[in-house]
This record gives sequence, C-alpha cells and structure tokens, in this order.
Amino acid sequence: SKYGTASPVAGTAQIALCAYRFTNDERLFDWAKAAAKPYLEEPLPEDTAVPAGDPGAGIGLLADLYDQTGEDQWLEGGMDLAGAMMDVYMDGDLPRGSSQTEDYESQLGPGNLLYALTRLALLAKDRPQDPGPDYTNR
Repeated sequence: SKYGTASPVAGTAQIALCAYRFTNDERLFDWAKAAAKPYLEEPLPEDTAVPAGDPGAGIGLLADLYDQTGEDQWLEGGMDLAGAMMDVYMDGDLPRGSSQTEDYESQLGPGNLLYALTRLALLAKDRPQDPGPDYTNR
C-alpha cells in the first residue's frame, strides 16, 4: 500500500506479528520485517492527504519489532519516523486528522498515532509500563 491510499501495509504486518506470537511461524515474522523496512526509508508524501492512522500503524509496527527483537534499527527508525510525524500532525492541542488538513477527525486514526507514539516512547525509556502492541488497528 501507499501512505493514505489504502489500508497501510503496517496494519497487516502487525497482524502477522500477532499471529507469530501464537504460532512462532518464522515466515510471518520475516514478512513483517520486510514490510517494515520501507517505513525506515520512505518519507511521507507531500502530495497525498495521509490519515494519521497510517503513520501510526507504521510507528506501532516498528515499536513491536523492537519489542520482539531488541534490535536498535527498529527503535531508531521508529524514533525518526515519530519525530517527522510530530512536525506534520502535532502542531496543536489535538493531532491533525490527516497530513493535509488542520482539523482533528477521529475517523482518520489519530488515536492510533497517539498510542504508537506513547508505546514507542515507553519502550525507548525501558519503562515497565509498556501497554503492549495494539493489533486492533482501530
């Protein structure tokens, strides 16, 4: 998928990680890692209105991969993505609904973004209050 044009691939990859936790099927884990790599490299497009939930799913995926592997690339990538998204979505009291609107709109997933940012911050500080992954994508 592309940012803002369909359900983000990160949401599906999170479901694969959830299934991996139950099955230990390495194919699911490997696919989720492959799906996460573009989130380490691709910037948010400037010509597309990207719902807040899309980068939220990406940050959540990177946080979960860090939680499951302990590999710094996922934490660092998540922190980089989070910093970039803060500039786009968090310039007021509530997150924007999408990258090209100044309005809050709950149907666009800003709660997903806030949850992912919170979880990543707690994981980065090795806090025991980690709320765990949110595989519901809602």
